[in-house]
Amino acid sequence: MPNPGPSPLHAAILARAQRWIFDRTVAIYVRQPEGNPRQWGSGVLLQINEEDVFLVSASHVIEMAREGELLIGSMSPEARDLVLLGQSVRIRTTDTQKVDVAVVRLSASAIETLAPFKHAQHIARLDSSRALPQGCYYVAGYPLEITTTDHVARAITIGGYTLTTYLVESDNAHRGVSIALAHNREHSVVRGSDGELTRAPHLEGISGCGIWRLWSSDQEEQLEAWDESWICLVGIEHRITKTTVIGTMAFHVFEMLARTQPTQLSVTSRGIKLSFPCQGAERAEGDLDTQPAPIRVDSIVSERDE
Repeated sequence: MPNPGPSPLHAAILARAQRWIFDRTVAIYVRQPEGNPRQWGSGVLLQINEEDVFLVSASHVIEMAREGELLIGSMSPEARDLVLLGQSVRIRTTDTQKVDVAVVRLSASAIETLAPFKHAQHIARLDSSRALPQGCYYVAGYPLEITTTDHVARAITIGGYTLTTYLVESDNAHRGVSIALAHNREHSVVRGSDGELTRAPHLEGISGCGIWRLWSSDQEEQLEAWDESWICLVGIEHRITKTTVIGTMAFHVFEMLARTQPTQLSVTSRGIKLSFPCQGAERAEGDLDTQPAPIRVDSIVSERDE
């Protein structure tokens, strides 16, 4: 029997969540010495404040920038250029296979260039728990198969992919370090803009994208009240297996940023401590209930010619 799809309420929530999450998701390009940029993965924009904005992705994605120039694609139909971060950007990466996270601090000019098209997720709205609740989880990135670059025409075809899923147990996930989400690579289908079901794209290119929770199981009864403030970043995609998406837990993003901004962030035995003014609070500490940034309503999944 065919899957009837999500209920009208779930469909409306997923549509709003998609816009909000892609508004904070970028494609990562690397330009090697020979010239043309190549998409290498996806990432998420995070901010501590308006001046301290970071690109967060997987370490194995960002490491490629050490051999060339790192660029960000806002993947907005209105944008006309990739944002060059240069060869001298400050990169922090992990050096273990279990923890696969990297952060890149954006320059003031990069922040200014991205500002018309993107928002950054405030770090206070990350879930730094070591044990995550079951619920509705969401993976969003830009696969190479449907996000293509025409170097001759200097045009990018933007193709965003999302996976709505749930937590599972997996031997590929390390307790307290990474999480696993259900994904059947061989039987996945997606519904196109025409409503027809087609094979899901190969997911090369989403490496380093965000893993988000839209709501937890104990919030199911209150979904009528859902809004974007429920969304939280819980991890960064690390690898895809035949049956799972594996991600590094957001706790390790906090740890990485704390090394970069030791006066503003610290990791204690009780968890994460934020030591800076936030949303009118005199001192921000722990898991804060902050107001989301304004939400753009333009569609990210589109095509454009230049």
